[in-house]
Amino acid sequence: MLIYIPPTSRAGIATLICVITVANLNFFEPHKNRILFWLSQISFITTTAKYTVALLLSSSNQREEQKIIGVLLIVLDVSFMVSSALAIIASLWVLRVKVRSIQRNVREEHRSVKITPSVAPEQKKMAENLSQIRLQHGASSKEYQQAIKAVQMD
Repeated sequence: MLIYIPPTSRAGIATLICVITVANLNFFEPHKNRILFWLSQISFITTTAKYTVALLLSSSNQREEQKIIGVLLIVLDVSFMVSSALAIIASLWVLRVKVRSIQRNVREEHRSVKITPSVAPEQKKMAENLSQIRLQHGASSKEYQQAIKAVQMD
């Protein structure tokens, strides 16, 4: 939309738009991730500063002043690129920490799950009978062997 505005007032209108976007970003806080929020904040503030500096450039005719403003613009761009790289690194670090936390929780859940077989009441009674016969007669007795065969046939 800035192309439809006269060149003399373009930087001023762009600055006004950038200030409104910074205000909206701070009011609505659309990003859940704080790193992304601050990266957007830095981006909008950098853009606002660049348009403000463009206003200064348009009003200045001195070469030395234009060089200083040009260096300032380059510093703004480089600082935004560095902060973007740091935001990427911080986001990857947060992601790594969250993945490790999820993996740790899954491991703990697997350790805490105990599987116990369910036994039918008639099987439990047969097991108790076998146990009694074994205690009375011994594991190698005929009675115990016959009881095991009887259980296996059922």
